[in-house]
Amino acid sequence: MNRLGQKVEKARIQKGWTPKVLAKKAGISESYLVEAEDGKKIMNENLVNRISKILKVNLNDSGDIYASEQETGNKKPAGTAPRGSEDAPLPARQAHTLAGSPTPQWEQAFSTVLKDVQVYTQDLSRVLCQKKLVIQDNKVEGIPVNKAFFVRIEQETDLDRPELRKGDLVLVQKTGAVETAGVYIVRFQNRIRIGEIKPLGGALFLLGSRRGNREAETANARDLTVIGKCIKAEMFF
Repeated sequence: MNRLGQKVEKARIQKGWTPKVLAKKAGISESYLVEAEDGKKIMNENLVNRISKILKVNLNDSGDIYASEQETGNKKPAGTAPRGSEDAPLPARQAHTLAGSPTPQWEQAFSTVLKDVQVYTQDLSRVLCQKKLVIQDNKVEGIPVNKAFFVRIEQETDLDRPELRKGDLVLVQKTGAVETAGVYIVRFQNRIRIGEIKPLGGALFLLGSRRGNREAETANARDLTVIGKCIKAEMFF
């Protein structure tokens, strides 16, 4: 393991992240990251800078050696609009799109393994942007490609999940029913809510509460419009 790889591994472990988590945030494969930490691969300057921002550490403070972009064949990520902009694309650390114009052959190859998944506003009124996900067996993150979408959190006060914050992304699988207990996005009392729902039997459901702000509620199926089941959240700190 080289000195740079050691620093990456140490900072990653301090974050409590697995190689898979950091690799996904950096837009590289898990195997490449593991080999880079072990000193079997040399990261280029662009990747070192990107990982530095993700881990919030300076990996260049001691003049460690890294490869040039020409040696690794990597390109710099395309620029993104400021985080504060309402219509800003996803943060650079989550982006999969590379700058430059790939050849038609590469475009065709990528189109077979990547899927543009729409990112909606929290009230589902419009599409903000798209996020690319890898397709495996006609699914993205285990969800059929035609049933996956994201919701970007904009108002924490409209949530029943206190751990979610403004800017976080929630991956949702479209469904029209609550079959098992879980976190769902629903329309209830004329607004969109994201929270835990548990079937009580018959046509009744228990809606979870935001800690300290509201008691759990019982809802009848006729008053509840189920939009989708929340699969996971991508949180930004």
